[in-house]
Amino acid sequence: MSIEIILSFIVGAIAGGILITIFLPGFLKSIFRDTAKNTLSEVTQEVSSKQDEYEDDIAKQLKEIEKSINAANTAWTTNTTSITKEVKDLSKSHIQWAEALSNPGEQGALAEEALEVMLETAGLIKGVNFDTQQ
Repeated sequence: MSIEIILSFIVGAIAGGILITIFLPGFLKSIFRDTAKNTLSEVTQEVSSKQDEYEDDIAKQLKEIEKSINAANTAWTTNTTSITKEVKDLSKSHIQWAEALSNPGEQGALAEEALEVMLETAGLIKGVNFDTQQ
């Protein structure tokens, strides 16, 4: 009986070895393929979700930049308009002063007015401490 057991063990081992060489590569390929597909699917899903987050962040930042640019543009336009108006007013005032100072009568009137302001600033009272011509 022991020879029969040994022979059956040897025949079983040979049959098992043959079956393993036939079926094991296909089984291992199947397991590897399934594992690779699952891993690839998980990585793809993770990358996709991260990409969506990044796209949302970039979109928010672009909107903030657009708001900032619009605000800066509005401020620029307002300030430029204001400065342009002030320069025009200053130019007009300069022309009026130049015309006034080229007229001797106007020069005298301005000098009298300036002197009156200086005297009042010094604490003198008009009509008491000083008089003006009429």
